[in-house]
Amino acid sequence: MPSTKSEDKTVRVFTSNCGIQDHDVIYQAMDLCDNYGLDTIAVGKTIATGMKLCQQGFIKPDDLEGVPLEFGNANGLLEWVRKIAYGEGLGAIMALGSKHLADTFGAVKLSMTAKKEKRSASNAGGSHDQDSELTTVIDSAGLCLFSSSALELSDYTELVNAVTGFNYTDEEMLTCGERILNNEQLYNSRGENRYAL
Repeated sequence: MPSTKSEDKTVRVFTSNCGIQDHDVIYQAMDLCDNYGLDTIAVGKTIATGMKLCQQGFIKPDDLEGVPLEFGNANGLLEWVRKIAYGEGLGAIMALGSKHLADTFGAVKLSMTAKKEKRSASNAGGSHDQDSELTTVIDSAGLCLFSSSALELSDYTELVNAVTGFNYTDEEMLTCGERILNNEQLYNSRGENRYAL
């Protein structure tokens, strides 16, 4: 079954950067992120940064509250996704993204961000990437996410315009996706799924 480009990137960040080889665990982590309204790629990069910080002694065992943060530890990975979502302990710092985590421990060079990118794991403040916004548009339109392996943003814009009678541009479609993500996160922050904003 084909996967979306965003899904492929997520699988790579969890396998290559976090050392997780069990695809069932990777899909569990992706489902958790989706349920909590977290950006899977940002979460994967942040957890990988935490693993590097632990490995190099910046994060101490006392900071971990008994939850392993090490390359290849599948159970630890799933628990860190949950702790990020709920902003528990070190998870509250991790919810602010890879750069913030590395900066907090004085090792900004270990951050897995491009240049001075400030993308948070929780996507707070509307800091989404185009893949997340497009995925949200596809999902909200009730379409299968696997269709993105064959369709481009302009195809989805054309489909939505044909059904609704609107005349959205590609950029406006992505803005719709961003608004939906922001509303989901606002809803989650007020409900049971609390995470650091």
